[in-house]
Amino acid sequence: RIFCSKSRRRLCLVQNGKTRGNRIWKLASACLLEFYKKYQTENLSILNVREGYEFQMGHVLTAKNLPLSTFETGDKQETYYVICQSGTRSAAACQFLSAQEFDVTNVAGGMNFWYGEVE
Repeated sequence: RIFCSKSRRRLCLVQNGKTRGNRIWKLASACLLEFYKKYQTENLSILNVREGYEFQMGHVLTAKNLPLSTFETGDKQETYYVICQSGTRSAAACQFLSAQEFDVTNVAGGMNFWYGEVE
Protein backbone atom coordinates (compact mmCIF):
# COMPACT_ATOMS: atom_id res chain seq x y z
CA ARG A 1 0.00 0.00 0.00
CA ILE A 2 1.22 3.50 -0.77
CA PHE A 3 0.14 6.28 1.57
CA CYS A 4 -0.27 9.83 0.34
CA SER A 5 0.70 12.80 2.45
CA LYS A 6 -1.92 15.41 3.31
CA SER A 7 -0.89 17.51 0.32
CA ARG A 8 -1.59 14.51 -1.96
CA ARG A 9 1.27 15.68 -4.16
CA ARG A 10 3.87 13.35 -2.74
CA LEU A 11 3.86 9.61 -2.13
CA CYS A 12 5.73 8.42 0.94
CA LEU A 13 8.22 5.58 1.29
CA VAL A 14 6.42 2.48 2.50
CA GLN A 15 7.31 -1.04 3.55
CA ASN A 16 4.78 -3.77 2.80
CA GLY A 17 5.00 -7.05 4.66
CA LYS A 18 4.17 -9.97 2.37
CA THR A 19 4.12 -13.62 3.23
CA ARG A 20 5.53 -16.36 1.06
CA GLY A 21 5.31 -19.75 2.73
CA ASN A 22 6.60 -19.28 6.25
CA ARG A 23 8.79 -16.34 5.27
CA ILE A 24 7.87 -12.66 5.49
CA TRP A 25 9.55 -10.34 3.01
CA LYS A 26 9.31 -6.62 2.46
CA LEU A 27 8.77 -4.60 -0.69
CA ALA A 28 9.91 -1.00 -0.58
CA SER A 29 8.44 1.70 -2.78
CA ALA A 30 9.72 5.25 -3.26
CA CYS A 31 7.88 8.20 -4.72
CA LEU A 32 9.37 10.03 -7.69
CA LEU A 33 10.33 13.02 -5.52
CA GLU A 34 12.36 10.86 -3.12
CA PHE A 35 13.87 8.91 -5.99
CA TYR A 36 14.77 12.06 -7.93
CA LYS A 37 16.51 13.59 -4.89
CA LYS A 38 18.56 10.42 -4.40
CA TYR A 39 19.26 10.28 -8.14
CA GLN A 40 20.70 13.81 -8.06
CA THR A 41 22.98 13.16 -5.10
CA GLU A 42 23.90 9.45 -5.20
CA ASN A 43 25.19 6.93 -7.72
CA LEU A 44 22.13 4.65 -7.99
CA SER A 45 21.79 1.29 -9.73
CA ILE A 46 18.61 1.77 -11.78
CA LEU A 47 16.90 -1.08 -13.62
CA ASN A 48 14.32 -0.19 -16.26
CA VAL A 49 12.08 -3.22 -16.85
CA ARG A 50 10.21 -1.84 -19.89
CA GLU A 51 10.61 -3.49 -23.28
CA GLY A 52 13.51 -2.39 -25.48
CA TYR A 53 11.41 -0.20 -27.78
CA GLU A 54 9.92 1.61 -24.75
CA PHE A 55 13.38 2.11 -23.28
CA GLN A 56 14.55 3.64 -26.58
CA MET A 57 11.68 6.16 -26.44
CA GLY A 58 13.22 7.66 -23.29
CA HIS A 59 14.72 6.50 -20.02
CA VAL A 60 16.53 7.76 -16.93
CA LEU A 61 20.06 8.57 -18.11
CA THR A 62 21.90 5.99 -16.00
CA ALA A 63 19.28 3.22 -16.19
CA LYS A 64 20.09 -0.27 -17.41
CA ASN A 65 17.41 -1.96 -19.55
CA LEU A 66 16.33 -5.42 -18.33
CA PRO A 67 12.86 -6.09 -19.81
CA LEU A 68 10.55 -7.94 -17.46
CA SER A 69 9.77 -10.39 -20.27
CA THR A 70 13.41 -11.56 -20.32
CA PHE A 71 14.40 -10.64 -16.79
CA GLU A 72 17.86 -11.53 -15.51
CA THR A 73 19.07 -11.09 -11.96
CA GLY A 74 22.07 -9.07 -10.85
CA ASP A 75 24.41 -8.63 -7.90
CA LYS A 76 22.77 -9.26 -4.49
CA GLN A 77 25.22 -6.81 -2.88
CA GLU A 78 23.73 -3.88 -4.86
CA THR A 79 20.67 -1.81 -4.00
CA TYR A 80 18.46 -1.51 -7.09
CA TYR A 81 15.82 1.10 -7.94
CA VAL A 82 13.40 -0.50 -10.38
CA ILE A 83 11.37 1.64 -12.80
CA CYS A 84 8.94 1.00 -15.66
CA GLN A 85 6.30 3.14 -17.38
CA SER A 86 3.74 3.32 -14.55
CA GLY A 87 5.06 1.23 -11.66
CA THR A 88 3.18 -2.03 -12.34
CA ARG A 89 5.91 -4.04 -14.06
CA SER A 90 8.57 -2.67 -11.74
CA ALA A 91 6.46 -3.78 -8.74
CA ALA A 92 6.32 -7.30 -10.22
CA ALA A 93 10.09 -7.25 -10.81
CA CYS A 94 10.63 -6.06 -7.23
CA GLN A 95 8.49 -8.91 -5.89
CA PHE A 96 10.51 -11.39 -7.94
CA LEU A 97 13.86 -9.96 -6.85
CA SER A 98 12.83 -9.44 -3.23
CA ALA A 99 11.79 -13.09 -2.99
CA GLN A 100 15.36 -13.92 -4.05
CA GLU A 101 16.71 -11.62 -1.30
CA PHE A 102 17.77 -8.72 -3.50
CA ASP A 103 17.63 -5.20 -2.03
CA VAL A 104 15.13 -3.47 -4.34
CA THR A 105 12.93 -0.38 -4.31
CA ASN A 106 10.04 0.14 -6.72
CA VAL A 107 9.86 3.65 -8.20
CA ALA A 108 6.15 4.43 -7.87
CA GLY A 109 4.59 6.19 -10.86
CA GLY A 110 7.44 5.22 -13.19
CA MET A 111 8.40 7.15 -16.30
CA ASN A 112 4.88 8.59 -16.53
CA PHE A 113 5.85 10.99 -13.75
CA TRP A 114 9.61 11.31 -14.35
CA TYR A 115 10.59 14.94 -14.74
CA GLY A 116 14.36 14.59 -14.97
CA GLU A 117 16.44 14.32 -18.10
CA VAL A 118 15.88 11.38 -20.42
CA GLU A 119 18.12 9.77 -22.97
